[in-house]
Amino acid sequence: MNNNNESAVAKGLAYEERVTDFLNRHGLDAHRTNVTNPDDPEEYKHGFDGGVDIIARYKSENKIKRDITFYIQCKDHKNELTKSAISEVY
Repeated sequence: MNNNNESAVAKGLAYEERVTDFLNRHGLDAHRTNVTNPDDPEEYKHGFDGGVDIIARYKSENKIKRDITFYIQCKDHKNELTKSAISEVY
């Protein structure tokens, strides 16, 4: 539960953590970019994420065996996203 006295940064980090936990519970291997993680071994995104908050990988178990990597930018807003927020990640 968020405290109304929390800073916007603290709320954002807590939201990213909830999204990461959700993805991990549903079969993806997800890691936040502002911490060292195996999907970013060179720490390219560590510290400055370029708009990417979470890197999540889905390992396919079907006959194609193709892994899929998702680069996710979290937004916890009540308003619609702007084009610039979306193009940041792209």
